[in-house]
Amino acid sequence: MRTPEELVGEFVRAFEARDLDGFLGCFAADATAAFPFSGEPQRGRHALRERFSRYLADIATGAAPAPPPVTLDDLVVQRLGPDASVALFTYGRPREIRRRTLVLRREGGRWWVVHLHGSNAPA
Repeated sequence: MRTPEELVGEFVRAFEARDLDGFLGCFAADATAAFPFSGEPQRGRHALRERFSRYLADIATGAAPAPPPVTLDDLVVQRLGPDASVALFTYGRPREIRRRTLVLRREGGRWWVVHLHGSNAPA
């Protein structure tokens, strides 16, 4: 990825397509995450795969509702230096706002998600 914005776009497209490999390919091997649907923080790509696999299976079986589409209309990327950025966006209006924060690191010539924080709140 040439820019943090391109990484966020790839991240969202893969998530919406339920492309687990594409989605996890956005994360650094040492990535961490805190999800609104799981009480335990996840550490490492393997743990993220296990958690997202369960979440996508729950969506497929109807045990969890499918998330609303993401538009990235309010995407804000804060550059913290040449190799670090924070991306913030919300989606899911009008009944529930889903907030997502991605901490991004450039390494090996591309951008990676090193931390995902998600929270949901009534609108």
